[in-house]
Order: sequence, then C-alpha cells, then structure tokens
Amino acid sequence: MKTATTTPTSTTVDFFALCDGFRLANANETRVKTNAGEEEPLREREDEDEDEVGASGRVDDGHTFTRAWCALRAWREREDGSARVDEFHSFLVDLRGAKEARFSCLVAALMSVQCLDKVALKAFEKLRADVLGGHVTIDGIRALKRGELERACQTLNLWRAKAKYIAECADIIHFKFRDRVPRTVGALKTLPGVGDKLAHLIASVAYDETPGVFSGVVVDTHVLRVSKRLGWVNQSDDAESARMALQSRVHRDDWDDLTQSLIALGQNVCRARTPACASCPLHEACPSGHRARAETSRDR
Repeated sequence: MKTATTTPTSTTVDFFALCDGFRLANANETRVKTNAGEEEPLREREDEDEDEVGASGRVDDGHTFTRAWCALRAWREREDGSARVDEFHSFLVDLRGAKEARFSCLVAALMSVQCLDKVALKAFEKLRADVLGGHVTIDGIRALKRGELERACQTLNLWRAKAKYIAECADIIHFKFRDRVPRTVGALKTLPGVGDKLAHLIASVAYDETPGVFSGVVVDTHVLRVSKRLGWVNQSDDAESARMALQSRVHRDDWDDLTQSLIALGQNVCRARTPACASCPLHEACPSGHRARAETSRDR
C-alpha cells in the first residue's frame, strides 16, 4: 500500500528529482543525436542492432516499455518470480527493529559486496551473535581488535578489506556523525567502502521513509545487464547513467520494486552467460531475445 508523501518531504523529493534531471540532461549533451541523418553516439555501443533496438541501443517506444514492465511485475507475483535478492532485502528491512539498526544495515551491506547473499548473511549473524553478543553496534565494532573482526569476516570475499571498511566506518560515524549513520546518498558515499550502489541500497532500506525520498534505483550488475538487454538504457551507459535513465521511466514509488524485479530477473532468468530467453516472461518485449531467436532460426 502506497503512503502519501507529506508536505515536509515534498521539497526534498523535488530537489532530488531536479538534480537528477539536470545531471541527465548534461549527460545527454555528451552524446550526439542518433536519429536518421544525424551522427552516431560518441561512445562505443555493445551488441547493437538498429532494426530492433535503434541506433543508440535503447528502446524508446513507451508502449513496449509499459508492456514489459507490466509483464515483469506480473511475473514477480508468481511463485517462480521469487529470487535470492528477496531474502537479503527482507533481512535488511527487518533490521529496522534492531538496536542501532542503520549501522547494522550498513555492516550487512558492506559484507554483501561481491559475495553470495547467503554467505554474507551467515557471516553477519556470526558477527552479531557469536562476536558481539547479539547486537551490531558502533561501540561494539570499535571495541573489537582488528584480528577479531577479520576472523568474523573470513568466509567473505575480500574479507580483509571488508573488516577494514567496517572498522573505519564505525570510527568515522562516531567522530564525524556523532554516532548517527548519515541519511543521504551523498553523505553515505563519504564512508569507506561505500559507493553509489551501496549508498542507494542503505538509504532505501535503513530508513523507514517514503520510497524515493533519499534514495534512487540501486544499480548492481544484474540491473545494469538486464536493463541494457531490454533496451531500457543505452548500451554505453555506466551504472549512474543507467540509474537516472531508469528512474525517468517509472514513478519514484516504484523504484524499489523496479530494483528488486530487475535483480530477480537477472538472478533467475536473464543470467550473464546463459540467459533463459525461451522461458523469460518478457521475451515478447525484449529486443535481445528477438535477436537470439533470429540467430537460432538462421542456424537451423
């Protein structure tokens, strides 16, 4: 159920949208137009097919996008639409009831980088229950010796770096932010180990606010890959450009759903090496699927 945005947050929402609109307009100025009789984009494209996707590698047909978005949401309602991302996202949201919930969310998010969600969750639970006595707090982390923290992270990829970032975040939040995890994406990105993706993730789940007020679409490897294959963003877009483009396509109340749905599709169906195009719920509206079927037909 959607909640109404209160008056005090409207200024923040409008400013957030204004900044993104300004940045997106500036990003578009770095490309030259690609319509008939005009020049090509400045940056290289991947997997281009002008007949199906357009010269820029992006589907601009609003009807096609709407049909695909509706199909994606319908698929998520079905049993086969659940994915690993749902468990991890629910875990982070459930941390809102924990002591120093926002710091707990930050630690869990740092642990999850380049790591399976189930492995990250297991390591977080070990840190919380076995090392810190039930609560992941700023003081608790700061009281740990680096060796203790590293041993708790040892099952994770990049465990030494993650232990270092967690310890440094605890110190910075204590001294610079007076033991309060910052709310905004910009402030979160000043913390060690926190980039665009983690900042938007933490801002979207650690605070019980109206969706889209302090965060945007979280663009991980699945979101970037799937949105490019669908033609929802340009093939040459980086994660930040893709985020702004995706946010321009759906209402901000749906940004969280869009993130989770694209990740789920990427995990279950639209995999990097072996996409299951034949069973994809979006196959009728996917230009990449059209190309794959055309190539299969030619091979026969």
